[in-house]
Amino acid sequence: MHPASEKSSIFRLEAGTTLAIQSTFLTLAPELTAQIFAFADKPTCANAARSCKGLKEFALDQLWKDMPSLLPLFRLLDELNYTANGWNFTNGLANADWDKFWSYAERVRAVTVVDRTGGSVQSCHLNPLLFLHTSSGTLTCNGARPLLPQLTRLTFHCYHPDGTTIVLPLIGPSLRHLSMTLFKTSPYTSKIASTTFSTLTSMQSLLRLDSLEVVIPRSGPIPTEPARQAQAVLDRSIAKLLESQKDLQSLRLTPFRPNSPLNQAFVHLSLLRSLVITYILEGHRGSLTESLSSIASCTCLERLFIRTEERELGDPLSFFDIRPLLACRQLALFDISHLHALNLDHSDVVEMGKAWSQMESLLLWTDDFPIRLLPSFAASFSSRLRCLGLPLDLEDMETIDPLTQLPPGAKFTGLTTLHIGETWVKEDQLETFAKLLGSICSPGVKVWSGQRPYDSDGQRTDGARQYRQVNVFLDKFFRTNVHP
Repeated sequence: MHPASEKSSIFRLEAGTTLAIQSTFLTLAPELTAQIFAFADKPTCANAARSCKGLKEFALDQLWKDMPSLLPLFRLLDELNYTANGWNFTNGLANADWDKFWSYAERVRAVTVVDRTGGSVQSCHLNPLLFLHTSSGTLTCNGARPLLPQLTRLTFHCYHPDGTTIVLPLIGPSLRHLSMTLFKTSPYTSKIASTTFSTLTSMQSLLRLDSLEVVIPRSGPIPTEPARQAQAVLDRSIAKLLESQKDLQSLRLTPFRPNSPLNQAFVHLSLLRSLVITYILEGHRGSLTESLSSIASCTCLERLFIRTEERELGDPLSFFDIRPLLACRQLALFDISHLHALNLDHSDVVEMGKAWSQMESLLLWTDDFPIRLLPSFAASFSSRLRCLGLPLDLEDMETIDPLTQLPPGAKFTGLTTLHIGETWVKEDQLETFAKLLGSICSPGVKVWSGQRPYDSDGQRTDGARQYRQVNVFLDKFFRTNVHP
């Protein structure tokens, strides 16, 4: 039985053994009991909270730790009624039991909030006035304090023009992970959002984030000059927030304009480890190169995902465009598979291999690369490289003799996944292609094709698949040849 299932069923035993089990639990150190409950599901925790006073606190801590909604918490203060603007209090907070509220609010570590109707049925669709009333109650009854004093992770989906103000009463010194998605980007919404980010910046002595996500789904180009100005103000507000968060380790920005004031914020993020950005390219692409140079100031980066929403537009990138990123020598995962086409030659690949000696996954998913560059990657990158994404042009494959035309040291000693995108290997090319791969790879490598192995958020996709025909010939090559 899986450990989680085993521990989840511990409270569902025969009634005659319940007291003995409870007695055993009560003799354990509190830290160990808390660890055991971390594996229990919510129904199990609810049963434990109702059945044993000694286990009640551990069970409640786990039940309220990660909340998909704030409704259960607000129902502790007053009855709620649903209106066109979302949930609100029925009777006000004159008779609210604040002691009970705080006893549960202090257990919450993560929460998701939505400020409108629609969306996930598990989300909390709240009227912003609800937060205003609750915040006023905390000031009059308990002094200034965040509504969720121990909150470490906040995910917020904003639809209401004033919605971003909702996050402010929830934020306290314990918050480490903040994710905000703004679904309406009118000039007024951008103005309110700018004020919210400015307020967060003013809390820099209180706020110490480890990760930040700001996502603004784009429905089209910014149509008017007032909208452009409002967007610029919003970008400056986000940039100032970033400058105040010098301990930030993970950042996602969508969209990101190459000429945005946000570029100036990167120099302050010396501890940044992970960055995901989606560019919107408006005008000439020289600003993209300048933007990549700004990102290169984050020399501690280990994971970098760069994409653009206009992948089909513009001329291919050159090595000069991405060369500043060679300063990020700790990179272990680099994905520009959603960016423009990239032109490389042998010397470019050699330079990349020298700079990125820690690279484990490299995805260059653009136009087809000449097959002759594949041995250059094998000779230039270290044994740490496990995954390589290169759509290949097999036109010159017949001219490559694995015995005489491979560069010295052309061997992928650690590679386990070679992803060749939509490259189609003709039937009469299968054996030749497998022979070339077998000459530069070690046994165990598999060739994949189809969809990119990672999406724009850095999550593995299910669309990639093993290229069965190629792998059959590759396995045959390894079986029949003595591989050094």
